[in-house]
Order: sequence, then structure tokens, then C-alpha cells
Amino acid sequence: MAMAAYLKKECIPQLVRALATTHRRWLSDSKGISKILHKFGVNCRYLGEVLRSPLLDEHLHIRMALERVVMVKSVKHLLRMAMRESSPLYMSRVIARLLNCIFARRQHRQLL
Repeated sequence: MAMAAYLKKECIPQLVRALATTHRRWLSDSKGISKILHKFGVNCRYLGEVLRSPLLDEHLHIRMALERVVMVKSVKHLLRMAMRESSPLYMSRVIARLLNCIFARRQHRQLL
């Protein structure tokens, strides 16, 4: 419990301040974001906690970059799960359906 409190009160604010000032170049891709998270002692599973930081309210570009990483990791997880559960014969259909469910316009999703 003490480690989680330390993470929220010390590591995450230091990380956000660093991203806002000197470490902007790390925001270009998920590998860079993962590296900077680890540099500040924050595991990628705590991205949600980082996104809840009130310090991010002033830095929307950082919030957007972190949200993209969460989205990419979530889609990757869903794709892997769907691919494990389907036959290789239907793999292209499974992938197409999943991507359509994620990226289709709202009015078209009901047809899927």
C-alpha cells in the first residue's frame, strides 16, 4: 500500500512534470512512452493513474499521447484475444470485424 501511495504522490507527478518540460521527445510513440514511464519508476499498467493526474489538465498534448497508448494497447489485446479464439480460415473476417467495431461511425455500428 505504501508503494502505491509513493507512486501516486511522487513518481507520477515527477513523470508528468518531466514530460511537460524536458522529455517531450518521448511522446512520439508507445515505446518512447514506455521507456520514460520506466525511467520514472512507473509501470505501463499505471497509465490510467497517470491520466488521472490533475497536472495533465494543463498539458492536453501529453494527455492525448497517453490516451493513444492506452487505445493501442487495448486494441492489441482485443486482436490477440480474437485471433486466439478463431480459426485461421476466418482470421481476416475476425480482424476486419473488430476494426470495424472500433473505427466505424456510430450509425454503422448497429449493422455490425
